[in-house]
Formats: sequence, C-alpha cells, structure tokens
Amino acid sequence: MKLQSLVFDDFFSNPNEAKRLCGEMPLMDFPANDGVVYPGIIELPKAVRAEVDKNFESIYGKAYDPQVVFGRYSMETMSPPNWAHSDGNMAQMLGLIYLFGSPLGNEHGTYLLRHIRTGFELHPRNDEQKQILLSESNEREAWEPTFHCPAKFNRLFILSADYIHAAGKSFGNRVSTSRLVISVF
Repeated sequence: MKLQSLVFDDFFSNPNEAKRLCGEMPLMDFPANDGVVYPGIIELPKAVRAEVDKNFESIYGKAYDPQVVFGRYSMETMSPPNWAHSDGNMAQMLGLIYLFGSPLGNEHGTYLLRHIRTGFELHPRNDEQKQILLSESNEREAWEPTFHCPAKFNRLFILSADYIHAAGKSFGNRVSTSRLVISVF
C-alpha cells in the first residue's frame, strides 16, 4: 500500500503575514542539480521557515528531515521548464503550501498525471520512461489528470514525490498578484 496524498487546511497561524514576509524576498533563478533552471524561487524568511519546520514536525515527528525547502512564484510571464514532472529523485514526500487565493476557481492547484500513451504515472523506472517524461513534459495533451488538489489559501498538500504531477495555471504579473507555493521535500 502506498500513500497518495494528504491535505491540511489552515497551515500557518498567520498566513497573510507569511505571504507578506515572502513577498519581501528577492526572486532568483535557481539552477537545479538536474541542469534545469527554475525561475521565481525565493529563500524563505526565517520566521516562515521556523513555522514550516514546527508544523511539519507536528505531522512527521522525529522523522521530519527536510532535504530542500523554498518558495516559488509562478507568474504569467514565466514558463515552467518541465510542466509534468516527478521529484522522486529528491525525496520520498513533497509538501506544497499554497499561499495564494485562486482568482479563477480551482484550476490553480496541483494535478497528479498519467501519461496517456504508456500509462505510467510514477517517477521513471527505466530509460524509456525517463525519455518520455523529458521529451513530453510540456506537451499537456500527452497527459491526463488522475487527481486534482484544488488550491486554497493556506492549504498544505502532501504527496509522494514519486507521482508525476504538475502545477495548475500561473497567473499575475507581479509578486503580490501571482501564485506562491512553498515546497518542502
């Protein structure tokens, strides 16, 4: 049996303050170890990071051992390097904390995906799957959603990092009006 996902609402005690503090941080382009450059990345302010750690420890106890924690803004002017992707090479579990209100309904959450032609939906297990994921990651018509977690302000969505997933639509053209998600690996 494998855990698919968990959802917790009301993650931060003062989410508006957490969002405000994050909005003061400079945006960076982050070159990941897989050679992909991710735009809109922020280092979390100390107070925000402290509450993230405290709340995750209340969920996982002593097993909480974060590998990477950061914030990411997604704006209309930014294109994700790989829309469909998995993070199974980074961690066992991935936590996504939504610090935005969805302006157009629920389409801005996170989708778990299955490749339509081959049916695979987990981190690539062989070279063929790896090649498909790399070559078709931005071909949205090649993927079908199997699950959707709607974005809700101050919601934590925890999923297995093995699942191929994708962010909903980006929006806004500045920090104060765009999609902000804190990722915890």
